[in-house]
Amino acid sequence: MDTLIQRNNASVKSRTEERRTIEWWAKHFDADVHERCNFQSPVLDVGCGTGEKDVLFARAGLEVFGFDAGEFCIEIANRHREEESPEVKERLQFCLADAREKWPYLDGAFSTVFSSDVLEHLPAECNTHFFNEVNRVLKSGGMFLVILPEGTAFGDPTHLQRFSVESVQQIISNFANIQITVRDQRIHIWRQP
Repeated sequence: MDTLIQRNNASVKSRTEERRTIEWWAKHFDADVHERCNFQSPVLDVGCGTGEKDVLFARAGLEVFGFDAGEFCIEIANRHREEESPEVKERLQFCLADAREKWPYLDGAFSTVFSSDVLEHLPAECNTHFFNEVNRVLKSGGMFLVILPEGTAFGDPTHLQRFSVESVQQIISNFANIQITVRDQRIHIWRQP
């Protein structure tokens, strides 16, 4: 396992006791996601972490696939999955995969691609690959939402990149019909059908 994944795993492990419960996420999850976005199944969560948000999406009736490079994260996500009703469990799948590599899904497999607080943990040379993979796995007319911290927001030592609206505009300059908004020190990059 490379040092980037080891460092992020160690960060998650050290914060496990502090991690929010699914009920906390239900009350505090970024309202902008629910207000603006009309997620459609199937949903891909890139860098799903410990899966709390995906449980909420599945509880809302969406079919959700999440992947993360952190083995510890996927273990916790699968524990969350096992605590759910059979109907919710059926709509949730998690797997171990690295966003820096080709994602383990077919072209056009998802109606929605979602990623929150992931790209800043990857080296800058992964930015184009990341958005190319979003486009590859997204169905024609599908929507995506990528959320990033703005600048040095949250002061996380595992962040390898800092983003501004200007830097995001440069990264996505080859992609059409994308909108960028900022809310509560978070940059939202999205495209609706």
